[in-house]
Amino acid sequence: MAATDSAVWTVQELTVEGHKYKWPYGARALIAERKRVQEIQRLSHMFIYGLRGNYNEPNIFTFPMFYAEAFVGSDTERIGLMNHLRTFYNGNWKRDAKSFQGQFPARKMEADELFTKRIEDVLLLQGLTEELMPETRELIKRCTDFEQLLRCMLDAKNENA
Repeated sequence: MAATDSAVWTVQELTVEGHKYKWPYGARALIAERKRVQEIQRLSHMFIYGLRGNYNEPNIFTFPMFYAEAFVGSDTERIGLMNHLRTFYNGNWKRDAKSFQGQFPARKMEADELFTKRIEDVLLLQGLTEELMPETRELIKRCTDFEQLLRCMLDAKNENA
């Protein structure tokens, strides 16, 4: 059997009339909007996966972030997410750093640097979310994950054209 015979073939579904996404701003604006959403997705994955471990050790300094949490739409949401991150830093990240025998000072420095970066990233998530158009913010509420959101955005229709 050839190597390609054993590869998994993902079925690509046809466009469906599921979550309607009205987009009256044109294709270039849609491309820019999708890039903002993809940047939010990229940042949220960085929170979730933390620092890569190796084959013997899991990733460390992770932070669980749900799909909806990645869209930081207000100062209150930003502050709440930062406080949640601080709680993780104080508990889970401290435990992660201590789990590396003899490497605690180096791991603590890594944790401190990553924490500072993630706090800045929360503000970036808010800025990106605030740039999203109202149509996208509404669609975010109706989707369950980034894959569905980005697919619906590709299926956008300009009802006024």
